[in-house]
Amino acid sequence: MGSVALPIRSRLARSFFLVSLIAVVIQFCWLFATTDMIAVRGFAVAAGFPIFILAVAVFQVWLAGLAIRRGWIS
Repeated sequence: MGSVALPIRSRLARSFFLVSLIAVVIQFCWLFATTDMIAVRGFAVAAGFPIFILAVAVFQVWLAGLAIRRGWIS
């Protein structure tokens, strides 16, 4: 929803991206807490892609905040 709200210049984009970031953190924390994936595959293999997804989510929140501060979205 944040990806739709950003191009239509809605301030809700940041809120949607923030909710998405929280959901990503909960999802991967749950995954790593309930499985032994890191022990079986190793940290670099098991956490590589989740770290990338987390970085993209953080970037989206930052970009929406920057857009609000610069007045690109109202």
